[in-house]
Amino acid sequence: MTESPEAAITYFSWEGDACRLLEYPNGDTTADLYRGGKGLLPIQVSDVLFGAKEITEEAYKELVLEEIALSKREGSGG
Repeated sequence: MTESPEAAITYFSWEGDACRLLEYPNGDTTADLYRGGKGLLPIQVSDVLFGAKEITEEAYKELVLEEIALSKREGSGG
């Protein structure tokens, strides 16, 4: 996924996952969520708009770090 520095990013928690809504100057809007071990995965914008809670960038980063730690634990078998 290509990101533009002009995109306005809003951070959300959707079903416990860290996700973002990216709004571009040309009117395009995309959404993604972070999965440990897989990185950013595209999701439907409507899922974010109608099912997610807006959070701060700091809270988003904490959710991403938790997901990374969880994936490492699962990957190590413990």
